[in-house]
Amino acid sequence: MARKMLKPYSLLLYPISFIFSFLVGISYAGWIEAGKGQMLAGGAIVLGYGVIGAFIGLCIALFVAYKAERKIILILNLVLFLLSCAMVYNFNENYKKRQAEREKNSSSFRLEKTQPATFAASAGSAYNSEAMSAKLAAVNPSENSEEDMSLGMFSPSMEGLKPLYFYGNINTEKAADEHHPIDSISFSLNEHGDVSISTAPAWLVPAHLKLDYGILLFKCKSMGRYFLEIEVNTTNGQTSFVRRDSGNLSLWPDFLLGVHSVELRSESQHIKHSPFDYADDVKIEFALLTPIKIESNWMQVALRNNTFDKLGEGWVKWRSEEGLLLNYSLLC
Repeated sequence: MARKMLKPYSLLLYPISFIFSFLVGISYAGWIEAGKGQMLAGGAIVLGYGVIGAFIGLCIALFVAYKAERKIILILNLVLFLLSCAMVYNFNENYKKRQAEREKNSSSFRLEKTQPATFAASAGSAYNSEAMSAKLAAVNPSENSEEDMSLGMFSPSMEGLKPLYFYGNINTEKAADEHHPIDSISFSLNEHGDVSISTAPAWLVPAHLKLDYGILLFKCKSMGRYFLEIEVNTTNGQTSFVRRDSGNLSLWPDFLLGVHSVELRSESQHIKHSPFDYADDVKIEFALLTPIKIESNWMQVALRNNTFDKLGEGWVKWRSEEGLLLNYSLLC
């Protein structure tokens, strides 16, 4: 009986069973969506199911070769071969269908992309178009007086000059790799070796743009597992989605602790000796406020003169239910 396991028809059964069981394994993994939401690990998980299936199929083939008659093994070889061919054909057709859907979904990105706005080559901090000059006045890093209900600031990673891709409507149940961008910002190096913006959508008006200082910031309106919703036009509130791994999100406490200075928005605000509304006001003349730490809705600040000498400390409310209560300056 054992010699049957070495007959040509038995030796043919082993690779056919191995391949068929491997295909069954990865089909099962796809059916139960074993790799869904696992990013790069998804492929390895599906492959693991295939390997396990192939091992089980090979064990079954060895048992069949030992027990079954020649006629049954020959029929089984034919059936498994035809089924394997059918499964490979089905995989190929599904792959073509997915590629066609991706091409359809991304066609607007390739064919209907908005005309790129040209940026100044020297500083990369302003549009060349005169029509946009008024909009960019709101992008001055020292001006941010409007009420803000956002979560913080998003700064795209420009390392390696990777483009920043924008996404439209997203499916929150799908991973980032399963979506297709609708537009992008591309980066390059200018003649001084500094990063500048080569192309960008015409509607782009970020919160802060001064690339000669490495500043490109967008307000973050919402955050999910894979994407951030950012404000891409401060003049009309237009938003778009970006991948979370395409940059760094600084929530307001982190962001404000990193700015150069903050400023009271109204005369009704006062510097307090402690973080309570009923605390006494600090009676010190000052020119600048620099953040020290944040505790709930209160910020401890250092009071400084025009030469940046520290005059004292105090507390000021930095946010309320309506949003930010302070202006801030990124630069001196």
